[in-house]
Amino acid sequence: MLKYEIQKQSHQLPDGRKVHRIKALCDFGNVKTGEIGGFVEADDNLSQAGTCWIADDAMALGRSRITGDALLRDRARLDG
Repeated sequence: MLKYEIQKQSHQLPDGRKVHRIKALCDFGNVKTGEIGGFVEADDNLSQAGTCWIADDAMALGRSRITGDALLRDRARLDG
């Protein structure tokens, strides 16, 4: 079962890359169904397993990967 989906709307960064908001599809950890999260560049940036999440205006980009029970929040930017 998927825990989040990538929204169709995109935001272009100054370097030309596009990021997309995520939306929770179920309750897990402290995240509730329908909650809007931060941004990913690709589906691989945030694991569908565990309770990991990207919140607020945080971004996971490039080859970075959020897994386990990690939380990326506020305006944090992880760019692998």
